[in-house]
Amino acid sequence: MKKTIALCGAHGTGKTTLLKLLEQQYKLTPLTRTVRTFWEDSGVVDFEKLPMEVRNIFQKHLLLNQITQEDEAWKNGFITERSVLDYIGYTVVSSDMQGVEKRMFEFLVRERLRRYDVFVYLPVEFPAKAEYLRAHPGLQKKVATVLELYLSEWLEPHQYCIARGSVKERFSQIQSFIDGDNQRY
Repeated sequence: MKKTIALCGAHGTGKTTLLKLLEQQYKLTPLTRTVRTFWEDSGVVDFEKLPMEVRNIFQKHLLLNQITQEDEAWKNGFITERSVLDYIGYTVVSSDMQGVEKRMFEFLVRERLRRYDVFVYLPVEFPAKAEYLRAHPGLQKKVATVLELYLSEWLEPHQYCIARGSVKERFSQIQSFIDGDNQRY
């Protein structure tokens, strides 16, 4: 069985750029555009203009869509530019899910998070640019704060890599982590 690699981070942190480099290096199936394709197929033009109850439904479907794609690729390994953790970050910031529903969502994400062979977090190091079907640039740091909180609660520092710096530096840090160095950056 090949490795499963998940890249995590708010929008505009370089996940897609690094996915392309890692895909070439490790010859893994890429899972890309999972959110954008789902929104496009559903006719969503601006997620933030949807009513809260619709956002909640979409967040659930987005998570299940991600899990389905991962399950289909699991045997042969994959690299994904969006981890299940990303969905809880965006759910907390852009929906009003709460109570039992939120706890169930968190439980599913937490359990699934532990299945990745390699987990990489990309912190915000530069502001996101406004772009079609991308969350508002102002939400970038809010999402990152939520992701970092869950990471610190759900994983031990040695279980994931925090990659910082230029694309080349991040790529090198991730390679070292994947290839067994497993030190936190």
